[in-house]
Amino acid sequence: MAEQSVQIFADINNMSTIASDLINIETNNGYVIINFLQTFPITNAMPNIPEGMPKPQRSAKIVSRISLSWEHFASLIPYFISTLKEMEPTNTKEYNKAKKLLESLQIKEDNNNGKE
Repeated sequence: MAEQSVQIFADINNMSTIASDLINIETNNGYVIINFLQTFPITNAMPNIPEGMPKPQRSAKIVSRISLSWEHFASLIPYFISTLKEMEPTNTKEYNKAKKLLESLQIKEDNNNGKE
């Protein structure tokens, strides 16, 4: 992905950084929706779980929801990988865990554009 020059504006008085420890991805024909969640343990204040349903070990709140086109979503994967490689010297331990996860994914490039 070629780096682009972008001028970014932000209202630092109204901007916040929210931690996320879980990501959920929803898909449809036109978009990929990425939900960033914060998890927390189940408390007694939680509603009762219907009988026969497994009891969750934790709950989560959506803190951010981003919608991307399929093209934009796919174009981010090389960007994420190059960021991981760039950060290797400073974050070797975390980098190696993430690298193993990425290597376990079997992403294959479709060189024939869907034609057999």
